[in-house]
Amino acid sequence: MKKIIIVLLAGLFLLTSCKNREADLNLSVSKWNSTISKMEAVYNIESRIEKPSDFVVIKGRATEAKEYIANSMEEYLAMDLEEDVKPMRDALISYMRGSDATLDVYLEMSAKADSLTNSDMQHYYTRLEELSMELNHDAIKLKDLQREFAKEHHIRNYIIED
Repeated sequence: MKKIIIVLLAGLFLLTSCKNREADLNLSVSKWNSTISKMEAVYNIESRIEKPSDFVVIKGRATEAKEYIANSMEEYLAMDLEEDVKPMRDALISYMRGSDATLDVYLEMSAKADSLTNSDMQHYYTRLEELSMELNHDAIKLKDLQREFAKEHHIRNYIIED
């Protein structure tokens, strides 16, 4: 009987002392997916814009996305995380900052919608293309870190499709 109690206590100790590493990964994936969804809402509006003056309609979604990203970054940065989560967090924060910079461009275009020239449009689209390439680089890095974290912690139900 004494051996059974010792085994049970040892098992309980192990269960209570282990961190839920899957929750760390899920938080990163969830925040990334939410950021992508907010950005896609802006991109969908942009795809329907026919002339520069139409950029005024993007303001609401871009502002909403910026607020989400700012709050999400603040929340995530304030969290007490294990050391091995921090590279994944930092990569996500980098992605979110790139998204925020992209939204700044859209908001600037929205503010100047009635006076945008072809030269202005070319400048903004060049900047958006640069930011898009940076976001793509950040996304690859984040995805790789998430996969590495999942592998390191034997999280089997984590799958990212390419």
